[in-house]
Amino acid sequence: MLFGVAGFFVHDAAAELDLPYSTRTQLYNGTSTTVHGDIRTVGMAGATVGLADTFIAASDNPAGLAMTLNNGDFNYTSNWVHDNRPQTFESSIQTSNFGAALNPYPWGISLGYLNPYRESESYRIPADPNLRAIDLNTGVREFRASAARVFLRNRLSLGVSLVLGQSETEYGIRGTELYTAQHSYALGATFGGIVQLENRILLGLSYSLPMRYAGDPEKTLPGITNYFQPVLVPPKLAAGVGWIPNRFFRAGFSLFFIGSTPDAALMRDQAIAVGQHWTVQPRLGAAYQFADYKEFSGTAFLGTYYEVTRISEAASRVHATGGIETKPWIFTIGWGIDASAGYKNYLVTAGLDLFKVMQKMDLIPKPWSPSPAGTFPNVDGISDVGLSRPLVKNWKPHGPEINPIRIGLGLPKKIQQKVIKAGKEIKKEIQTITDEFIKTEEE
Repeated sequence: MLFGVAGFFVHDAAAELDLPYSTRTQLYNGTSTTVHGDIRTVGMAGATVGLADTFIAASDNPAGLAMTLNNGDFNYTSNWVHDNRPQTFESSIQTSNFGAALNPYPWGISLGYLNPYRESESYRIPADPNLRAIDLNTGVREFRASAARVFLRNRLSLGVSLVLGQSETEYGIRGTELYTAQHSYALGATFGGIVQLENRILLGLSYSLPMRYAGDPEKTLPGITNYFQPVLVPPKLAAGVGWIPNRFFRAGFSLFFIGSTPDAALMRDQAIAVGQHWTVQPRLGAAYQFADYKEFSGTAFLGTYYEVTRISEAASRVHATGGIETKPWIFTIGWGIDASAGYKNYLVTAGLDLFKVMQKMDLIPKPWSPSPAGTFPNVDGISDVGLSRPLVKNWKPHGPEINPIRIGLGLPKKIQQKVIKAGKEIKKEIQTITDEFIKTEEE
């Protein structure tokens, strides 16, 4: 639950490589077989289709916004990725994701920004010795607006995400002012559903439409022709099961079926094809809240997934994931990692929990919360205390009703009142100091 500003990523260049082609004929890939996102999603290896309990997790299944999300989520996370498949391992790519989600029962809504894929590297053009350092980048960013609703006495949740995608393909010669980029836009959508069974076993299913970003291959650039090719994002079908016995523990298993992109290849070598066939990727993960106090909480995440390769000449690989997220007072601090052969993804979350800040300032009411359980709470039993309303079998209101939409509409007026009150107090304090100074001077 963080606030931040996301920029496009920074490329740390290693020694330049030779670009093995001077004319681009293949399209670009626009999806990843590795897990990106917030610490919960990556720490649980992306096994969240049956849970989908954060803004990022809901990008794979928007139905979770109304079923499993508890109160709200405001998230900003950075990923630092080293991957020797699309570029050299020494090169790093930073991606940022941020968004907000709320669940005014029986609805759930979210709005945010994602970086699902990127390739970035520096190259030499062997045919032209004057071109010693060309920076090439290609990738996709997405702006997502999602909504979901529960039905059938909270047994079913259906959701949809509308996606405005932007591809960016960049070309620049280092040390000169020559830089150009091709931007293209496409519309897409993700449809999802979650069914709640006994003992809070959740079955999730989602489908994401394919997307194609247009290019501009006729544009001429020094050392390479037809560089600005289209970017392809394949369809994706995901199925998963989640289990939430109580507010301290949850686990999930997911399968991702990723469609083919037979005309796509890596940017660094178009002889290396990407996505020749549909692939299936299994993921398994769990989360445990090990600390629960009034002004501090901590959660640990652990997972693994099998990355079935979509890249020709590359082997499939097993990933190990983990992370810790803490919430001291109004802050959120977390760290996570995803490691495999030739792959590292470091995640960092650090910032303010805006919901807690607004509660402390009395801008929004504080929701009811159960009594703190201390360190290493027991997770053996089935309990619905502290869970989202659709997961509580016999739900009863605790305290006054909190309507997020009504609160949001009244927030500007409350902020204005707070500013006016603070201004009067500051003015009064300044006047007191001035009067004391004048009195001292007269004496």
